[in-house]
Amino acid sequence: MGGLTRDEAAAGAAAEATGLYRPHFRYDLNSRHFAGLRSLTSWANIGSIAALRRIDVQGQVEDITPRQRVFHAMTSPGSLAALADAILILMGEGTLSRPQSGRFVISLDFELMWGVRDKRSIADYGRNILGVRQAVPALLALFAEHNIACTWATVGMLFFANKRDLLAGLPEQRPRYTNPRLSPYETLSEIGDNEDTDPYWYGLSMIERIMDCPRQEIGTHTFSHFYCLEAGGETEVFRSDMEAACAVAARRGLDLASIAFPRNQTTSAHLAVCRDFGLRAFRGNERIWFHRAGSNKDQTLVRRSFRFADSYIPLGGAYDRDPIVVEGLVDVTSSRFLRPTRGGGLSERLRLKRITSAMDTAARQRTVFHLWWHPHNFGIELDRNLAFLRAILNHFHLLEDSYGMRSMTMAETANEALDDIRTGGLTHQ
Repeated sequence: MGGLTRDEAAAGAAAEATGLYRPHFRYDLNSRHFAGLRSLTSWANIGSIAALRRIDVQGQVEDITPRQRVFHAMTSPGSLAALADAILILMGEGTLSRPQSGRFVISLDFELMWGVRDKRSIADYGRNILGVRQAVPALLALFAEHNIACTWATVGMLFFANKRDLLAGLPEQRPRYTNPRLSPYETLSEIGDNEDTDPYWYGLSMIERIMDCPRQEIGTHTFSHFYCLEAGGETEVFRSDMEAACAVAARRGLDLASIAFPRNQTTSAHLAVCRDFGLRAFRGNERIWFHRAGSNKDQTLVRRSFRFADSYIPLGGAYDRDPIVVEGLVDVTSSRFLRPTRGGGLSERLRLKRITSAMDTAARQRTVFHLWWHPHNFGIELDRNLAFLRAILNHFHLLEDSYGMRSMTMAETANEALDDIRTGGLTHQ
């Protein structure tokens, strides 16, 4: 592989001087080799090198050559895998096929009490859960107003009209978590008979309302809010859970394509099970240590504090990603959890800027920005949360007009990526 030109090296030095890029390799012009790796552990993941494009001082985006892509990978915050991809491209063993525009994905983890029962009670969180019955139609109306696609990752237990049907639809194998509090099956004796008498646990009427709205996808959040990384969440038990989830969805005419894993816990083995059931998309985690998938005991105060701070200040980058294929499923990686509003003032302006600036990056780089939350996060302070979301959607329209950014479901994003892989343009992992 030939060396970089002096112009390319000078451009890198200028970029470093601006503070916009953090170099990790020092390039020796005389000896024409890399003098050393400065810091591997500080690298932030920015996706496939195929996503890299150069932005000039006027903010215009232009394609760059394979050689420049390698150089950009050396002078920008990135991943070692990205540099490896760039070298393959330079050697003629990779492809640079890319979508024509960025994509804006929203997914909602629709779970009611099934998703919080091991941490919260109806006494202290029931108001949020009941508020979902106002939040869902309000969100659907806002999405329709702005022509926004959304994936509703829905717990399978919400699909039942009454307790008799729910008990009849339970999977044959059920998790035996070391911590029995994690099992929702311990709660079945406590729930009411139907949605009218116990609105905390049943959601069929809201599912039907979502199904009646355009551009809305019903995905899965597993049947029982299954915890893949907790002791007792083995893959064969998970297979039984997914069989039940697909069966109850099929009875409503739904062919599940997308999954968001509860507490974002998953492994390659669990992904392989999803592939066996015909799913095509999953929501992976942001690729930085404090967002890494882990069990409940792994969620330390330090990790939670970093995640919270990252919602307001850029500790880990934009988290825009190109889709990649993992175990046969397309990883439509999370970019940002939309925290519920905490009032107004500077903190909310920072939180909005953190989101919109990452959306800008995805639009310019033609990557994916994936925003997610739970409907119960909007269960109280609904109007203020909707106003914050409206500001995000208004910003999306600016990017739609300026860069052609598109609103897509997880399944649509995966389908596009799988079409791309058939033409050789997608990265495998």
